[in-house]
Amino acid sequence: TKYPENEYKLPVYYQLYSMYIELQNTAKASYYKNLLLTKYPDSNYAKVLSDPEFYKIFEAKEKEAEQFYEQTYSQYQNGSYPQVIANAEQAPARYPEHKTLPKFAMLRALAIGKTNTDLMVFRTELNQVIETYPKDEVANYAKEVIAYLNTYKPETKQQEDIKKAE
Repeated sequence: TKYPENEYKLPVYYQLYSMYIELQNTAKASYYKNLLLTKYPDSNYAKVLSDPEFYKIFEAKEKEAEQFYEQTYSQYQNGSYPQVIANAEQAPARYPEHKTLPKFAMLRALAIGKTNTDLMVFRTELNQVIETYPKDEVANYAKEVIAYLNTYKPETKQQEDIKKAE
């Protein structure tokens, strides 16, 4: 009642449903189940309630995305930069809105930095990571790399400033 629209609304409804099931209060449990199914039919909570297998499928997809990221990271460490770039470009289509997408973007930028001799291309990729994922930890890492470039390759900062001015 106090905070009607907040990020915890759906998890709270689902937890209330679960608790009322455990308490064997079917009336209250049905209320929260129907609330999730009717008002939020596209949510993962509604999908779990309508299809018990959904959670298993969701978990498998989560694990698959994590493994794909680990594989891509391993390829980066082994110097397979073109494959890293290809995997990072596939990730958003394969795993939309997955928590690893910012990391894929950063790996892509780093792989481009390793394969492209033009530091401005690398710098542009880093700025794209910052712009796309400003609140993620990868944005901070990208800023650190740009700060390093500013210190040890100041001409890239000058080129960027000229482009911005134009």
